[in-house]
Amino acid sequence: MARVLVAMSGGVDSSVTAVLLREAGHEVVGVTLLLRDDVPPETEMAASAQEVCARLGVPHHVIPCQQLFRQVVVDDFIRAYAQGTTPNPCLVCNRDIKFRLLTEYAPRFHCDTIATGHYARIVSLSGPEGEGRGPSAGLSPLPPPPAPQTGYALLRGADRAKDQSYVLAMLQQPDLARIRFPLGALTKATVREVARRYQLDVAERPESQDICFIPDRDYRRFLAATAPWIFRPGPIRDQEGREIGQHRGLPGYTVGQRKGLGIASSRPLFVSEIDPVHNALVVGPLEATLRREMLIEQVSFVSGQWPDAPFPCLVQVRAHAPPFEAVVTPLEGRRATVAFAAPQRAITPDRGPPSTIPRLWGCGPGGWVYRWRDRMMSHLDPALVLLLLITTACATGAHVLWGAPGCNCRCSGWRQRWGACWPMSLVGPARSISRCPPVSRCSKRYLRRGW
Repeated sequence: MARVLVAMSGGVDSSVTAVLLREAGHEVVGVTLLLRDDVPPETEMAASAQEVCARLGVPHHVIPCQQLFRQVVVDDFIRAYAQGTTPNPCLVCNRDIKFRLLTEYAPRFHCDTIATGHYARIVSLSGPEGEGRGPSAGLSPLPPPPAPQTGYALLRGADRAKDQSYVLAMLQQPDLARIRFPLGALTKATVREVARRYQLDVAERPESQDICFIPDRDYRRFLAATAPWIFRPGPIRDQEGREIGQHRGLPGYTVGQRKGLGIASSRPLFVSEIDPVHNALVVGPLEATLRREMLIEQVSFVSGQWPDAPFPCLVQVRAHAPPFEAVVTPLEGRRATVAFAAPQRAITPDRGPPSTIPRLWGCGPGGWVYRWRDRMMSHLDPALVLLLLITTACATGAHVLWGAPGCNCRCSGWRQRWGACWPMSLVGPARSISRCPPVSRCSKRYLRRGW
């Protein structure tokens, strides 16, 4: 039997994780990571975890890491919103705090493996299966895995409503080899029943919130209180670039948002784009929020092997969203394009890693949404135009269009000669050349500035 280091938050999931491992005959060591600065809740969490460990007769340790959590997770959360993107703090925490520290401290506590209360499964593609790694009773049998049949596969949790494989897509083969997810084959109801059977006080504890450092779930209030300087009022523009209102600060809005825009219109308007370069909010009808393709970066394949050809799969772009059919095309530089079979609504850059689920087998790569195709405004200094033309337009297939800030030009760069409305912007879809304003209204204005 193994000696397992169990991450214990004081909740029902991590407590039952320790119970199941102890029940299976493993030697358990509990550890609580103190993450937040709000001392009373953190103290209660550690006390609850210590109580469970005492009942099980296992040791318990507390690791203070508030400063690291603040620098790595909270500051990144604020910085992402300041840059006009939507962060996923849970994934950053899993990748850079929890699993990193658990891996670092396991040898110090003489532990062979680590375990958490995540609802996901790990199966070995060769050799015997361990607890929390393979399918158990009540789950449909897995089809034969694709080649190569070595290493480990990350599977979705049996309880689809609680599945957390989305925020675990960054795990690699060495991680999967030493991690256990005992709850992966269980439902939440079963977990609570186990807690009641062991008479644990946490059995009826409410679900934890998605963002642990924002207890009331009001991220706008949190940002306004901790980083008010990132809220800069600016213009609200329609799809043609006309200013139709004023926003109160880009961090207060998300792509796809309809309510709270403060705009009078004869038809519903939705946020279709957040433009941090010009501090502008772009709105339009519902169809303006639909995207057929997106580019993802920092792609991480669970298998550790980079495919050499496009492959069909199911793609999940939000933690609690259903997966959709798509084709993923790997690119150089840890990037890939994702082409959906049907347009998807409100894809937000930097929201988190779109977990891909190859048909019939496990979870594939994850990566951060860098940009979506069909419309992307990003006006650049002309000195960078040629470089962007080579690295972005050619490599990623983004539409190359022209238009100066405040200009309504939407002309295709492949059909328009140099010198006509620049600097370059990535916008789209391409519209008629006849809509270009005269050169005197656009590019000459920039040429006079010495560009």
